[in-house]
Amino acid sequence: MDLGIPAARELGLCFLAAQHPLTRLWVDDAVRLDILAEQCADDVQLATDMDVAASRARRFAPDLPAEALLNRWTAASDDLNAMLSMRWEGGDPDKPFVDATVTSRPFTGDDLPVLVRAGAEVFGGLRPRYLRLWSAAPPGRFAGTRPDRRFLAAPVGRLRAGLEQSVPSELMLTPTRELDHYQDAGAAYDDIDHEHRAESLGMPAYVVQELVLATKFRGCGYGPHLTTLLARALPDETRVLVGAIHARNQGARQAAERGGRTDVGGWIQVRLGTG
Repeated sequence: MDLGIPAARELGLCFLAAQHPLTRLWVDDAVRLDILAEQCADDVQLATDMDVAASRARRFAPDLPAEALLNRWTAASDDLNAMLSMRWEGGDPDKPFVDATVTSRPFTGDDLPVLVRAGAEVFGGLRPRYLRLWSAAPPGRFAGTRPDRRFLAAPVGRLRAGLEQSVPSELMLTPTRELDHYQDAGAAYDDIDHEHRAESLGMPAYVVQELVLATKFRGCGYGPHLTTLLARALPDETRVLVGAIHARNQGARQAAERGGRTDVGGWIQVRLGTG
């Protein structure tokens, strides 16, 4: 059942309640709520702005009315609502999925069937392949789901002290001002799946978009030190460093954790069976 659209700050409160308890020690809730409210304003716009909905319909569903692309604040059960939004992986019209960007309370494994049913009922006509949900629970908590991105984070000040004394002397972080190594960087990115974007999770944060070791330098134990070097180069130690790594990328996740970052949650996928 579709419900009235909550204000962005109400949605921010819901998302804050779903966050890892450790992160709530790093950043004051009031500060974080202000940031989350700004981020959730996008959900409100996607639920109410017919011009944006029409633009999305022209691109992804030209045979459907604009209303079909609006976000929906939907009752999945008597005590659980979800903000459902149609998304497409990498903007590819052939890769649709439903994003439950915010739920009214942290969901449990018992809630998955009703959330799947809600996603299929609201957006089934667009043939989404899966429902994506956020949880602070560790990887593998929910049976019958597929892994997605995990978020690994820590305060910059703590990371600076991490492996500082043991960083190999041959490793250094130097901002580039020329293109001498442009081809090397391109080759390193080509070797990975970089179809992802990290969010700040409502924290005053430095967000890592990519932190990549070229193939020839992998297996040398350098991975954990990249986090330390980056933290030492950042100007504000009161911020949090956060980045997303796919759950299947065990090597990168382990390197980030050895460098001092903590897995604070991530997305899971539940098959919808409509695509």
